[in-house]
Amino acid sequence: MGQKIIIQGKLPSYNKFYAGIHWAKRKKIADEWHERVFYECKAQKIKPINNPVFIEFDIKFSGAGDADNFCLKVLIDGLVKAKILRGDDYRFVRGYMVNLEKVKAWGKIILNLVELEV
Repeated sequence: MGQKIIIQGKLPSYNKFYAGIHWAKRKKIADEWHERVFYECKAQKIKPINNPVFIEFDIKFSGAGDADNFCLKVLIDGLVKAKILRGDDYRFVRGYMVNLEKVKAWGKIILNLVELEV
């Protein structure tokens, strides 16, 4: 088992994120998510991880839900900015899995950070 982080909110979709949105607006959205992840990590007392991780994303969503359309990058980048992960390349993130659950209203995103042996 690993460390779990619970984050409230509606993740941006890659379709909307890149479909004609000005780069400055995309940056603002990404920065807001990085900050959200940062503060949730601090509030939930998540400890930094030095070994590579496998990340399980449990996403409670409403509306359309293509598994490959949730912008997970803002969450992973937020973990790096919060200094939970040392980076987001293969040395630090070996893979991830997405579990989806459709709910009436956007609920939460649960990240399970499974630390791997080196």
